[in-house]
Amino acid sequence: MMLYSMTMMYCVSCPLITPFGLLYFVTKHYVDRHNLIYAYRPSKINEKVHATAIGFVVLSAVVLQVIIADRASVPRIGQVLR
Repeated sequence: MMLYSMTMMYCVSCPLITPFGLLYFVTKHYVDRHNLIYAYRPSKINEKVHATAIGFVVLSAVVLQVIIADRASVPRIGQVLR
């Protein structure tokens, strides 16, 4: 979840991060899929884990909006000098 949060927060300020984040998540999807099918046994997971993960996703979206608002509100250097 941390990598998703970092990709979402910084994809606006540095668009080069986005394709590498996508490549990471596609690779991770296929690796995790293989591991779930062939390597791992079924386990019992607490339901609070999923709620916490969704909370982090929402938090990263809020932080992204704050960063975008901050960058949009700062005047450009050329506009300040006029």
